[in-house]
Amino acid sequence: MSQRGFRDSLRVILPQWLADRPIGRVGFQFLHTIAGLAEDAIEALWEGTYAAQPGSDSRVDNLSLLGQSRARIQGETETNQDFILTLQNWLTDLRGLASDEGLAKELNRWFAGNPMIRVINRRGQYTTCTMSGGVQTITRATSTWDWD
Repeated sequence: MSQRGFRDSLRVILPQWLADRPIGRVGFQFLHTIAGLAEDAIEALWEGTYAAQPGSDSRVDNLSLLGQSRARIQGETETNQDFILTLQNWLTDLRGLASDEGLAKELNRWFAGNPMIRVINRRGQYTTCTMSGGVQTITRATSTWDWD
């Protein structure tokens, strides 16, 4: 099934005198140009809509700009497909980033090799994030150290 554009539909919707005669040829050329501009504008709107949604098309050239607009940085060894998932879950990830657990997970995701990350807060609570088998594991411990 072919998709008809505005330019293809002109001959169907225009009267014969405007479409085929030499007198109407200038009018038809003008309408053909206007229809082409309308098609280009609609195509630009569609492409802009799809470009703002990571993973909706096969584009990967816009990932760095999407990451910048969503305050996300692609990890050092993170593939484009994994970064697309990160961009799709950006709101839930950013909500949790204010916690020790969220910060440890984010740093573990970002660094190459996914090293062990330990976050120590002011109350002496340790939050450790490790990656094993592609799954992040969070452990918590409290220090017995008297900070005063």
